[in-house]
Amino acid sequence: MKKIKPINNNGSIIIRFSFEGNRFNLSTGGNFNNKADLDKANYIAAKIMLDISQGEFDPSLLSYGGTAKNPEDDLKNIWSKYRNFKSATLAKSTLKKDFDKRVGNCLKKLPTTDLNNSTKIRDWLLANKTASEARRILVQLKACCKWATQSGLIFYNPFDEMPSQIKLKRCTQEDINPFTLEERDKIIQAFKSSTYYSYYCPLVEFIFYTGCRPSEALALEWTDVILGKKIIFNKAWVEQEKQTHLKTQKKRIINLNEQVENLIGSIQKRNYLIFPSKGGHYIDWHNFHARAWKKVLETLPEIEYRNPYQMRHTHITLALNYGVLIADIAKNCGNSPEIILKNYAGVTRDFVMPVF
Repeated sequence: MKKIKPINNNGSIIIRFSFEGNRFNLSTGGNFNNKADLDKANYIAAKIMLDISQGEFDPSLLSYGGTAKNPEDDLKNIWSKYRNFKSATLAKSTLKKDFDKRVGNCLKKLPTTDLNNSTKIRDWLLANKTASEARRILVQLKACCKWATQSGLIFYNPFDEMPSQIKLKRCTQEDINPFTLEERDKIIQAFKSSTYYSYYCPLVEFIFYTGCRPSEALALEWTDVILGKKIIFNKAWVEQEKQTHLKTQKKRIINLNEQVENLIGSIQKRNYLIFPSKGGHYIDWHNFHARAWKKVLETLPEIEYRNPYQMRHTHITLALNYGVLIADIAKNCGNSPEIILKNYAGVTRDFVMPVF
């Protein structure tokens, strides 16, 4: 069994472990930086491990002298406080769509809103929502409870690991359907000409021109640009959280061609992010996809609709068609040559097999 040990929870101490398929969180009280408090917590953790090994574990946790339950255990109340906190920084449309409609309405239908029954909440979501929608809601609940933990409302976050446990269907070769060069340029021009969505044109151009992952572009900061000639990718914005690493590597540095240099030089600096939302925060990729991308593509009926991740596929496919070495494409886009060939090298739709 994996060793059980105390965890620093914003200065307080908790013991978190799993046993027989159940997840346990125990608050031992005290301060993590206080040696006596930490020694006490280590003793309790050792006692739990000993009891488990001898078949004497107390699942109520009461015999270990800690507080087994969160002091505020009603998710509706916590969500309401979290919404009020976020209302000062989020657009009304975001509050209405993501907070009220998606999560707020869902909370009314849940079989329980008791935080101590978080697995029951997760299971209901998976049974009544699509996997992607269930995951989005769990991401929001995780963020809510993270805030509540930091605010001292609860001891631990019961949704902490749940979103990552839901594995969505991965992209397959059949999903790869890149745009042609002409289609790419038409989409860029449509964004430039859009009354409502021209703001996002630099982001669209950047992904088309570099083939980076959308999550990498969203997290880019001006400090990542080196003398206007190179860019460092070393973080990503994924599921409303900043990650300090990339999907397949710690970081990568790419040289900018003239096209991307000119693009970066033309972007107005609004804050530390190269591609901030209109409100100055990270762009919500899901909202961009559902609103800006779909609306702009609707103005181009001659182009078959495809999701925005095809911008990355398009860059890689065009690079291959132009004879760029696979090793160089892989290095620029953050994948191995084998993965580029297997998963990302889409073919242009006008290909005709030669006669032989």
